[in-house]
Amino acid sequence: MTDSFGEVTGSWREELKEIAAVARHALEPGLQKDAWGKPIPGGSCLCGSVLLVELVERFGRARAVIRGGSGEMGTGAVDVDGEWQGHYWVEVEKDGEVLVVDITGDQFGYGPVRVLSVTEARSFLVPGQQAIVDEAASMIRGEVGIK
Repeated sequence: MTDSFGEVTGSWREELKEIAAVARHALEPGLQKDAWGKPIPGGSCLCGSVLLVELVERFGRARAVIRGGSGEMGTGAVDVDGEWQGHYWVEVEKDGEVLVVDITGDQFGYGPVRVLSVTEARSFLVPGQQAIVDEAASMIRGEVGIK
């Protein structure tokens, strides 16, 4: 079920939103800040996605995978101005339902933590080549000591 803003609602979905908020909160101290002290998440989407996958799989008891695209050839994220950007996010599957979680979408004019249905997300988040995403995520996992 989604609300009028496309946000997913429901009990395990609320738990997923809480896990995503924890991941975002953990990411923020390492982010640069703008003149008003607001975090700037640009360039942190892959690290944030790796962290989110770990939290979802350990505490949310769900399967999660990082998706992403380069911003070229209709993959990645469409910002609020309609321009394609390179981006990473997480897709979570539980009980046969897949939800899209983005904890750094505010770099493109969206909210900082969003949990959406796949149908809603595909209008502005389109995965690219999974092998490239998996390789990039594996490199980050290795750098931070996650197996």
